[in-house]
Amino acid sequence: MRRLHGNHPAIRRLIARLALVGCLALGLGLLGPPRASLAGLLPDSPAGTLPQLDDAGRVRAAAEPASLGLREQRVRGWSVWTQDGVPAAQVDWTVGAAEIATRRLPTDVGLAPPTRPVVLYLFADGDAFRRLTSELTSLPVSAIFAFEGGRSYAAGARRGIYVNAGSLASAGQAARLVAHEMVHLAERDAAGGRPVPRWFSEGLAEHFAQQVMARVDAPATAERQWRRAAAVASALHRSATLPLSALTTPAQWSDAAAAGFDRLIYAEALLAVDWLATRGAPGAMGRVIDDVGHEQSFSAALEAATGVRASALDATMDRALRADLLPRFPVGIHIYQESGPPGTRFQFAAVGLSPREVLTRQFEREDGYAARNSGAPAVVGLAGAAYWTFQTRPDSLPATWWLTVQGDQGTQARLPFSIEPAADPPPAS
Repeated sequence: MRRLHGNHPAIRRLIARLALVGCLALGLGLLGPPRASLAGLLPDSPAGTLPQLDDAGRVRAAAEPASLGLREQRVRGWSVWTQDGVPAAQVDWTVGAAEIATRRLPTDVGLAPPTRPVVLYLFADGDAFRRLTSELTSLPVSAIFAFEGGRSYAAGARRGIYVNAGSLASAGQAARLVAHEMVHLAERDAAGGRPVPRWFSEGLAEHFAQQVMARVDAPATAERQWRRAAAVASALHRSATLPLSALTTPAQWSDAAAAGFDRLIYAEALLAVDWLATRGAPGAMGRVIDDVGHEQSFSAALEAATGVRASALDATMDRALRADLLPRFPVGIHIYQESGPPGTRFQFAAVGLSPREVLTRQFEREDGYAARNSGAPAVVGLAGAAYWTFQTRPDSLPATWWLTVQGDQGTQARLPFSIEPAADPPPAS
């Protein structure tokens, strides 16, 4: 992929930080084992994140779950610590997701399930998730991004998966989130602490999460994949993609996310691993991790599994993604599905537009009836993309609707979509 460029201050700051750490990228992830880092030498510290220290410079002791008001349950053999206010449905969804993920890891990815115990921690909302996860793991709150819905912790007494249960609206969402974090634990076990490039780690987690989510909610999974593809297509149009080689270290990844590119980098990583998985035999992605764990360089492991040289990966992925995405997502406004029955939640994406453009939308039925709520204006992100939905009612009349989009930087679009008659119920037997 081409390197990020542009005049936006966030982009300039990101380039400057990537330049500082870029010289470490190949040594940390592509050519061989790195030198031991301070993070790797401290107990209970995920790669790239330093735990909090006390006044004497010692790692701050992690809190006991019960002292924080969490209550332990045993659910189908899993230890689950929940905060007051977490509904039983979210507990069931999370445990079900953990069951599917551990069962499917060997067949879908080629990784052994993480060694037990894997404890599940469920919190009532985002603030509690960040605050209590920090207390339990000694991670600073600032290391846990506001957009995170979950986090894994691989070492020590607090090994487990931490979930913002308040963000889970469906079993499918739980399946995706838990599967993502389960891969991180399995990767740490298989690699034995030897690092792999952060884009590969996150891309593999997203790749598996999509597969597990599809087993629970296939339509929602397909919609999410479409949105991820639209995000990367938009960045390609804007020449705003980040090369994978600039997303190798934890610092590079965190800086890109903090600069506002979190959706883009996860989408890039997902599509990269999706593509690499097609280049190898089943289980090839897991074999890359296993080979790294057996002291092979990531570059050699990747080439052995996929035939793709890591040194050529940026250019190879750029060509592959452009050939796939640009014909599917030209610059403009896109809709995921053009028709559906009453109750359909229609998905829209703006692709390749000017960053910060404000898009006003109006939904109007073919007979002139305007929707009572067309939503607040959408603001185009740094990579040129914006997203919104239009939820139809279960009793909506069959009709053609029109979306009109007006941007404050010149974008104009008008496209139709249709509510179809509801399917007749099958005849009684």
